[in-house]
Amino acid sequence: MILVVIFAAFYWRFLLILPSKTRRVFGTAASLYLGGAVGMELLGGWYHEQYRGDMVSYRFLVMVEESLEMTGIVVFVYSLLDYMRANAYEVLFCFRSLTD
Repeated sequence: MILVVIFAAFYWRFLLILPSKTRRVFGTAASLYLGGAVGMELLGGWYHEQYRGDMVSYRFLVMVEESLEMTGIVVFVYSLLDYMRANAYEVLFCFRSLTD
Protein backbone atom coordinates (compact mmCIF):
# COMPACT_ATOMS: atom_id res chain seq x y z
CA MET A 1 0.00 0.00 0.00
CA ILE A 2 2.93 2.33 0.62
CA LEU A 3 4.02 1.93 -3.00
CA VAL A 4 0.49 2.65 -4.17
CA VAL A 5 0.43 5.90 -2.20
CA ILE A 6 3.84 6.92 -3.60
CA PHE A 7 2.71 6.06 -7.13
CA ALA A 8 -0.50 8.07 -6.67
CA ALA A 9 1.46 11.05 -5.34
CA PHE A 10 3.69 11.11 -8.42
CA TYR A 11 0.77 10.88 -10.85
CA TRP A 12 -1.77 13.03 -9.00
CA ARG A 13 -1.25 16.09 -11.23
CA PHE A 14 -1.53 13.91 -14.33
CA LEU A 15 -4.83 12.48 -13.11
CA LEU A 16 -6.21 15.96 -12.40
CA ILE A 17 -5.73 17.11 -16.00
CA LEU A 18 -7.57 14.14 -17.48
CA PRO A 19 -11.20 14.56 -18.52
CA SER A 20 -13.59 13.77 -15.67
CA LYS A 21 -14.97 10.63 -17.34
CA THR A 22 -11.50 9.18 -17.87
CA ARG A 23 -10.46 10.09 -14.34
CA ARG A 24 -13.58 8.45 -12.92
CA VAL A 25 -13.07 5.24 -14.91
CA PHE A 26 -9.35 5.16 -13.97
CA GLY A 27 -10.42 5.39 -10.32
CA THR A 28 -12.93 2.59 -10.77
CA ALA A 29 -10.29 0.41 -12.40
CA ALA A 30 -7.79 1.13 -9.63
CA SER A 31 -10.40 0.38 -6.96
CA LEU A 32 -11.29 -2.95 -8.53
CA TYR A 33 -7.69 -3.99 -9.02
CA LEU A 34 -6.49 -2.92 -5.58
CA GLY A 35 -9.61 -4.34 -3.95
CA GLY A 36 -8.63 -7.71 -5.35
CA ALA A 37 -4.88 -7.45 -5.00
CA VAL A 38 -4.82 -6.03 -1.48
CA GLY A 39 -8.25 -6.44 0.10
CA MET A 40 -9.09 -9.96 -1.02
CA GLU A 41 -5.48 -11.06 -0.58
CA LEU A 42 -5.62 -10.01 3.06
CA LEU A 43 -8.97 -11.69 3.56
CA GLY A 44 -7.83 -14.86 1.80
CA GLY A 45 -4.62 -15.01 3.82
CA TRP A 46 -6.51 -14.57 7.07
CA TYR A 47 -9.04 -17.23 6.07
CA HIS A 48 -6.31 -19.70 5.10
CA GLU A 49 -4.50 -19.15 8.40
CA GLN A 50 -7.69 -19.65 10.42
CA TYR A 51 -9.03 -22.74 8.69
CA ARG A 52 -5.96 -24.37 7.09
CA GLY A 53 -6.41 -26.69 4.20
CA ASP A 54 -7.58 -26.62 0.63
CA MET A 55 -11.30 -25.95 0.96
CA VAL A 56 -13.83 -24.92 -1.63
CA SER A 57 -14.56 -21.73 0.32
CA TYR A 58 -10.89 -20.68 0.18
CA ARG A 59 -10.78 -21.40 -3.55
CA PHE A 60 -13.86 -19.21 -3.93
CA LEU A 61 -12.05 -16.32 -2.20
CA VAL A 62 -9.07 -16.80 -4.54
CA MET A 63 -11.43 -16.78 -7.53
CA VAL A 64 -13.02 -13.52 -6.35
CA GLU A 65 -9.57 -11.98 -5.84
CA GLU A 66 -8.36 -12.90 -9.31
CA SER A 67 -11.65 -11.84 -10.90
CA LEU A 68 -11.45 -8.40 -9.30
CA GLU A 69 -7.87 -7.96 -10.53
CA MET A 70 -8.73 -9.01 -14.09
CA THR A 71 -11.86 -6.86 -14.13
CA GLY A 72 -9.77 -3.88 -12.97
CA ILE A 73 -7.36 -4.41 -15.85
CA VAL A 74 -10.19 -4.74 -18.38
CA VAL A 75 -11.83 -1.52 -17.12
CA PHE A 76 -8.45 0.27 -17.30
CA VAL A 77 -7.88 -0.86 -20.91
CA TYR A 78 -11.44 0.24 -21.74
CA SER A 79 -10.75 3.69 -20.28
CA LEU A 80 -7.53 4.03 -22.28
CA LEU A 81 -9.24 3.04 -25.53
CA ASP A 82 -12.16 5.36 -24.82
CA TYR A 83 -9.75 8.23 -24.16
CA MET A 84 -7.92 7.48 -27.41
CA ARG A 85 -11.21 7.37 -29.31
CA ALA A 86 -12.29 10.72 -27.92
CA ASN A 87 -8.97 12.55 -28.30
CA ALA A 88 -7.13 11.08 -31.27
CA TYR A 89 -7.92 11.71 -34.90
CA GLU A 90 -6.67 8.35 -36.01
CA VAL A 91 -5.04 5.31 -34.47
CA LEU A 92 -3.34 2.81 -36.76
CA PHE A 93 -1.93 -0.55 -35.85
CA CYS A 94 0.60 -2.20 -38.12
CA PHE A 95 1.37 -5.88 -37.78
CA ARG A 96 4.24 -7.51 -39.61
CA SER A 97 6.25 -10.63 -39.23
CA LEU A 98 9.67 -10.61 -37.62
CA THR A 99 11.27 -11.86 -40.85
CA ASP A 100 10.40 -8.70 -42.83
